[in-house]
Amino acid sequence: MKSENRDQQQLVQTESHEVASFNSVTEHYHTIMGVPRQPAEMSSIPAPIRWFGYLGFGGILVGAATMLIVALFH
Repeated sequence: MKSENRDQQQLVQTESHEVASFNSVTEHYHTIMGVPRQPAEMSSIPAPIRWFGYLGFGGILVGAATMLIVALFH
């Protein structure tokens, strides 16, 4: 079993920015389900979509902090 996984890992060409599979489950997600091997590069995403993501994530953080503060001082 270990030699099979090692052989599969040798078949997968990895670059410095590519995530290598460390077991059969992650290899299944990469090959069958289509999970990307490379993390998303934020500079390659169009600016309006990137700003929408930043504002959405920032809004979630501000909302969570506000709820926490209100809950503590209620």
